Amino acid sequence: MPAKGMGNVTITYNAVALTGYCNAVQLDAVVAAIDTTHFGSTAEESTPGSTKWKLDFGGNYDSAVDNVLGPDAVAPPTTKRALVIVFGPVSNRVTYTWASGSAFVSSYGLKGDPKGMLTWSGTLEISGAPTRS
Repeated sequence: MPAKGMGNVTITYNAVALTGYCNAVQLDAVVAAIDTTHFGSTAEESTPGSTKWKLDFGGNYDSAVDNVLGPDAVAPPTTKRALVIVFGPVSNRVTYTWASGSAFVSSYGLKGDPKGMLTWSGTLEISGAPTRS
């Protein structure tokens, strides 16, 4: 049964909690399909390859989140950042942890209407596999 409520997702990027600034989060793990088809095959064959991890997230604009993601988008750091994502309420939780040197800002955008809501969106590319707990 799906869980719904406050505190279902928390995000910490470079030791800074971004949860309070997010209203949409999507963590993707895409496994590459390696083509293993050969001349004797009667149909396409494949095997799993490496997993690519990516986090898309966004929310209502606040200069606090801009101070975290903006500098990394303007001048990417020479070292990647640590990332921790927690999904689920306390009784039904999974934590994905990538150590320092794993995540970087691959896109960051600000969107607004002069008379309306200001929002932000971003994508973090993540290197390596997480520790799940």
